[in-house]
Amino acid sequence: MSASFGESYREADILTAPPQRLHLMLIEGAIRFIERARHLWRENQFDAGFESLLRAQEIVAEILSGIKTDSGFPIARRVAALYTFVYRCLVEAGLKREEKPLEDALRVLAIQRETWQELCQRLAAASETRENVQFSSQQETPAGAGFDSENAPPSRSQPAAPHSLRGLTEPPGSEYAGEYASGFSWEA
Repeated sequence: MSASFGESYREADILTAPPQRLHLMLIEGAIRFIERARHLWRENQFDAGFESLLRAQEIVAEILSGIKTDSGFPIARRVAALYTFVYRCLVEAGLKREEKPLEDALRVLAIQRETWQELCQRLAAASETRENVQFSSQQETPAGAGFDSENAPPSRSQPAAPHSLRGLTEPPGSEYAGEYASGFSWEA
């Protein structure tokens, strides 16, 4: 019964996650299946190892399919080249039954995971800051609170408005666009 709770939690997490978090989940899944394949191969369980390797290949192929290389952003092609390299490493590892290509793929995916974790943290912090600014600007001193403007306590400075995340939701303009940074489009 606890397995169904875990599955329902995971399903809810996936259904409510923002796109950048979903991408991070894909990277983490690919890493998990590659490590599992390596572990199974070391225990001479080659069939189960190949199943895990195929799952990792499917995840990397899914990531590749989401990259818009024709979007006019040169970085999109570079990101696609990284994931193509990872995919080729996984295929080579499966054909030769070698761990070296798996290690190469894991090294690239580990860097990608760190990058996407930082992106998720920054976007969450920006969102939280934006919500705090909105909340604090909605709070006003009630009328007749016992002091007038002359005797009012010194006001606290309001935090600066968060940096606009315009590039993640709108087409790029003169500002640096979030799509340009990743090569991904967040619009569904």
